[in-house]
Amino acid sequence: MTRARTNVDRLVDRLPTVGYIFHRPAMEIVRRTQPSELQELDRFEREVGPLPLALRAWKEVVGDVDLNGGNAEWAFAYPDPLMVEFPMDFVWSEYALWLEDVGMESDRSQFAVDIAPDSLHKANVSGGGPYSVKVPSGGVDGRVFEEPHETSFVEYLRTAFRWAGLPGFDPASARYDWAIPPPFPADLRWIASELLPI
Repeated sequence: MTRARTNVDRLVDRLPTVGYIFHRPAMEIVRRTQPSELQELDRFEREVGPLPLALRAWKEVVGDVDLNGGNAEWAFAYPDPLMVEFPMDFVWSEYALWLEDVGMESDRSQFAVDIAPDSLHKANVSGGGPYSVKVPSGGVDGRVFEEPHETSFVEYLRTAFRWAGLPGFDPASARYDWAIPPPFPADLRWIASELLPI
């Protein structure tokens, strides 16, 4: 995750050089996790169950990241920018709603921690469910649900970094004919080449 943090910092630095405009102000693109939030995460894992270790390490080392934005010159509205954010106050509120919904039903073991909206919602289009990881998960890595590659969290990060933080450019990510990406821009290929393998 130290390499992932380096990659995120490089993306924040380099994407604007190719005309990419972030939706959030610079100070809100990456938010490092504060000790008080880690304490809340500890409490969540004690009471609800553990996150996959990779996602826990992301929260500790990288923080919350929102690379959502775009470049009008690409003529592609669905680059699915890398987002991994789950502020603990939001997680707790979602968990409380989930408990109300499941009530006393027998299957209370699959609470989903939402980590990002799907590619369509990122483009302000009504889409599917958010990318999420289910807990408890005692493993090192965990599956990211609703993400088009149907893969684990670490593989999701690898895919995102392979495509310069914009995995929607991967043709394998297109769920709809109208969301098929154009060829990967050369300037993004250069940025991707500058990222570290994880």
